Amino acid sequence: MKDISHFKFNDDDKSMILEALNKYRNKGIEYQSDISCVDDLLLKLDNTNEVPLTRFDTRLLISALDDKRNELIVANEPRDKINDLILQLIDTLGKFKDEKER
Repeated sequence: MKDISHFKFNDDDKSMILEALNKYRNKGIEYQSDISCVDDLLLKLDNTNEVPLTRFDTRLLISALDDKRNELIVANEPRDKINDLILQLIDTLGKFKDEKER
């Protein structure tokens, strides 16, 4: 088990991730929340299709994509791609050390 996991994705996935993170960021601004962690993750994603993720980054991505997924449900649009991406990220969580092991 490790503290960082490298996550690979294609251009379509990256587009979906960037859209979800930007909407998540805007929502944070609206609620006057600290968005620095979202900004850091957006910078990690710049010009690459493989990104090193911490457990926190992975959970942040899952949360942002879940918000996007909920929008798709309301709009009655297909969710297959986003579901697959969320499941891949959930699998990535299993690669991290458990909190008890630290």
